[in-house]
Amino acid sequence: SDLLVEGATLRIPGPPGQPVEVAYRAGATPPIEYEKNLIVGDDGWVRAVVPYPSDRPDLSLDGSYRLRIGDRTTELRVPDAAVQGGLVITVEPPG
Repeated sequence: SDLLVEGATLRIPGPPGQPVEVAYRAGATPPIEYEKNLIVGDDGWVRAVVPYPSDRPDLSLDGSYRLRIGDRTTELRVPDAAVQGGLVITVEPPG
């Protein structure tokens, strides 16, 4: 049974078979943490559904997502509107 998860979908580019780590940490007490390890698919993309926004300090949800794509790292902030609306965010490849 597929669970319908509210959240934004990150589309992350990379070489097929590349491991990708998606990590989030927000400064609540205790901290809110989220981590997912994924593999880039044959089409050169990996998709990660992320449940927490970066712009809701009123809920202590103010962290960035750290994306590790192979040996490169990039940071990304996800707006609450994207999480609530189930939007897709295409990530620029880290330079």
